[in-house]
Amino acid sequence: MLIAAAGLLAVASALASPARAAAWWRVSDGRSDVWVLGAPQVAPKDFAWDTSGVQRRLAGASQLIIGAQPRDQLKAFAVLVSNAGSRTPMEVGLSPALRRRFDAVSASAGKDPNHYANWKPAVAGVMLAGDFYKASDLKPGEIEAAVRRLARKNGVREVAAAYYDAAEMAGAAEALSPTGQQICLGATLHGLEAGAPRLRSNAADWARGEPRPTAPDASDLACLAAVPQLKALNERNLTADAAAVAEALRAPGRTVAVFDLQQLTMPDGILERLRARGLTVSGPTP
Repeated sequence: MLIAAAGLLAVASALASPARAAAWWRVSDGRSDVWVLGAPQVAPKDFAWDTSGVQRRLAGASQLIIGAQPRDQLKAFAVLVSNAGSRTPMEVGLSPALRRRFDAVSASAGKDPNHYANWKPAVAGVMLAGDFYKASDLKPGEIEAAVRRLARKNGVREVAAAYYDAAEMAGAAEALSPTGQQICLGATLHGLEAGAPRLRSNAADWARGEPRPTAPDASDLACLAAVPQLKALNERNLTADAAAVAEALRAPGRTVAVFDLQQLTMPDGILERLRARGLTVSGPTP
């Protein structure tokens, strides 16, 4: 209770007087620079933060690099709807411990667990995450979306590091073995069990200039291992993100990039891959 209260107070403070986000990294080859912003994956909807650092770097920039983007999302949705249904009530096949966790997170999202009964566990987890964020007034990608809006307002061209087939990933998820389904549901639950106050507090810390990057935990890694296609996609996307930044150093004009904070800073993440290319990476800085 005290931790939750402290988190809420931190959020209230950040909203009352936004500070400059200090999650910028400077990537240089000795001749050119690219400024990279690490953005928390989840933040309160309509989150208030000081965007002056973004606007200053976007002024006169030639491009904004964003992470790899999905293609065929409507097709992916159709794949899930047609193939990801559960022939028996989903919770019946869960281990007792996983079922208790699922029920607890469902309750925190204001949903009866039976709401997800007709879906395979991994897909039910994705649906529950959406309901959890909505009930908590949180939004994935909120900060990145704000940066992209500012880029458009400033006439800065947006460039995706790569594109991937969302339908292929949806097919891989629904084809998981029963064990894999439960492993990936457990990974989703682990991310939600931190609770809405902690997620808001993390965003508030970031806005105050105190980013809290985290590395993928064991449950995340177990889910990746259970879905080889997803693991390979994650590897391709990280490589593409780093390559896009390195290539931008050879282009005329200033470049700004925005990536997920975890993907940027984790072991073997984007920054480590840029250093492995012999580039100088400094930060974080305002």
